[in-house]
Amino acid sequence: GSERGGGGGGDGGGGGGNWSYTLRFNASNVPSTRRLFDRFATGRSRRFEPYYSSGFLSLQHALNDAILARETGGALRPPSAYGVPFPVPAYQHSVFFDFAGNLIGILAIFSLLVPLSSLLRSVVLEREQRLKEQLLIMGTAPPAYYTSLLATSAAAFLLISAVCAAEIGLSCYTHSDGALVLLLFLLFGLATLAFTLAMAPLFSNARLAALVGPLLYFLSSQLYSFFLEGGELSDGQVGAKALASLLPAMAFYL
Repeated sequence: GSERGGGGGGDGGGGGGNWSYTLRFNASNVPSTRRLFDRFATGRSRRFEPYYSSGFLSLQHALNDAILARETGGALRPPSAYGVPFPVPAYQHSVFFDFAGNLIGILAIFSLLVPLSSLLRSVVLEREQRLKEQLLIMGTAPPAYYTSLLATSAAAFLLISAVCAAEIGLSCYTHSDGALVLLLFLLFGLATLAFTLAMAPLFSNARLAALVGPLLYFLSSQLYSFFLEGGELSDGQVGAKALASLLPAMAFYL
């Protein structure tokens, strides 16, 4: 026969040596079948344990016994099944990083809130006071104006991103390539810069922009909670994750 676990009650049918049944449990009582394996387990994963504690395997074993007894008239009994996890190499586990992992994104986002607010305020204030038009009237070339704006703004964002890469990389990403960690944070800083400039046309008041802009940036990072399953990032939802990654805070989180 064959058996399938779902996530009680049950239904089944069969006869003539061909049986099938479905076990139905609350989804919170058994591991999610959307995750094929535990990618971030430290040592031995414990995700399989709910199959034992929920009674899933006990009920499955009882049904198999009953089906075999009915088909053979009680002449045969299936062997008792038990599970043994594969051995894992020796490792060191820091409980601190269990809680600090999700805070890395918050730390990086908070570090860019001040330059984001300052840049957004200055851009909206220039539009309010028509400073760009005055510079262009005095002979400033548009490429020179936009180049200076991007250069001065990018310098602040890239400097803060480099400091974050140094602090976080040396403490959390000790086994990662330092150049790749630095590149990750620099790209995140540039993405945040682009996001800031994209928000500027939405505001006509510099003070309001300086207050609401950082709030919108922070709130965009909280979409991360929609992709959590049991407190960890879930598998699948590729399309939704790709769409959410258009926001730099979400792209960094995911």
